[in-house]
Amino acid sequence: MEVIKLTDTRTRQIINKNNKKAFELFSAKQYKKAFELFTHNLTLEPSNTESTIGVLLSDMAEDFEEQAVSLYEYYQILLSQEISKAKAREQILKTIKSFDKSTDDILSMLKHLESLRADSLNGILYEDFKQIAKEKKSFKEAFEDLMFSSKIIFVNKSEFYEFLNELIDNDYQDISMEYIDSLKKNVIYDNELEKILQKVADDNRKKHKS
Repeated sequence: MEVIKLTDTRTRQIINKNNKKAFELFSAKQYKKAFELFTHNLTLEPSNTESTIGVLLSDMAEDFEEQAVSLYEYYQILLSQEISKAKAREQILKTIKSFDKSTDDILSMLKHLESLRADSLNGILYEDFKQIAKEKKSFKEAFEDLMFSSKIIFVNKSEFYEFLNELIDNDYQDISMEYIDSLKKNVIYDNELEKILQKVADDNRKKHKS
């Protein structure tokens, strides 16, 4: 007598539901829980590519959080493009597996992925913007050339803070505040940001006195 097993359709529904929940946990930075749920999925279907991607990203996030999150964002970009989900999964899986444990190699790969992300968002990496400003020998000129045509993409907080300070130093206090307000959902008000806000307040106070 044949043993009745959980149907493929039912299994697929469970796996899809678990994958969705696990990626939500990943987005919430609950990497251990995400890893456990993705791993559970692989016990149901060892060949599930989505779960494999999730396991690798969750594991990577324990040591290289910023890089893992960037890879996840890159994966979302691939899924949003006019290619099949299978092709997107194949591409991100290949990219993840090509990662070397060397930090230098990971950072190099990250820069490449950030460049792709900047292109997809019609933006420019801050590092590239700095190079333009250097060539023009003017932050102000470079910024005014790009401010209405391109978004500036920041790889980390230090770049964002450096940019805000440059804005203030070049008399763009209001614009620096607009940047902070536009990103306030993603910005943690740490000591460095508090210094920047105080710098804006001090500059504005000087203007009113003069």
